[in-house]
Amino acid sequence: VDAALAHVVSRRLTIHTGGVKAVLVAGVETAVSDDFRLYLQTRLANPHYPPETQSEAALVNFAVTEEGLADQLLTLTVARERPELDKRKAALAAEQFVDRNRLAELEEQILQDLAESDGSVLDHEALVDSLQQNKSVADEVEAAVRAAEEMEVEVDAERATYARVAERGALLFFLLSELHLVHSFNHYSLNAFFTVFDHAVTGTRWRARAGNGTGNRLLDLVLEGHSAKVRSSSLMRQKLNVKTLLKASQTAEQVAARLDKLLGDVTYHVFNFARRGM
Repeated sequence: VDAALAHVVSRRLTIHTGGVKAVLVAGVETAVSDDFRLYLQTRLANPHYPPETQSEAALVNFAVTEEGLADQLLTLTVARERPELDKRKAALAAEQFVDRNRLAELEEQILQDLAESDGSVLDHEALVDSLQQNKSVADEVEAAVRAAEEMEVEVDAERATYARVAERGALLFFLLSELHLVHSFNHYSLNAFFTVFDHAVTGTRWRARAGNGTGNRLLDLVLEGHSAKVRSSSLMRQKLNVKTLLKASQTAEQVAARLDKLLGDVTYHVFNFARRGM
């Protein structure tokens, strides 16, 4: 941190008459607003700051981690290999959100009815009937939540089948990230890596079109709108459905063979990608 900003970073403020706050910036006293915030950014991949700096500033690291990248690549792999699993997981998450909110509303309604009742609860037949009805609905919703959680565990177990492919991809990306130590020319963006990984999994190339895309490569790859644009004809959609059904009914040996092929394809495509830039 520049020495001229030392007083700002350490918050060494001077309060003058009338409550005016000031701070020294490069030896010049400057008024400070209560809404003032200072954000500093570094281009260093893994910076190390002295303890006094860490105690005076909030350090936020936006760099991707190997585990986080593996999760993203797993989502991409499953979306390509088993799109029905991806849709089921999204549907289960939406159902659980609705059911949990409904359960919380019912519990709140029951407590409110009890709080607003006068005298003995048993003396109010309408209240008793309402409580019994709400309790019955709450039990049904709770059962649906438990069923959805059990199904989500099964879906996650099926998705975890492709975890090795995602972990291989994450490992390769971080190996690429270290190549800058060999030569400063070797820098690879995460968006470019997503393109290479997707090409390895699908075996097809994707070319960006002007005016399309969100700017986030992973989001563009996962969004269903992208798949609809690439496979626009009804014939191609029919082939995709047949391919999906065949993948869903694969034996354990076929799945293992497919995973081995994916591992080899990902390794080869990333190596070829790095080789061209060296």
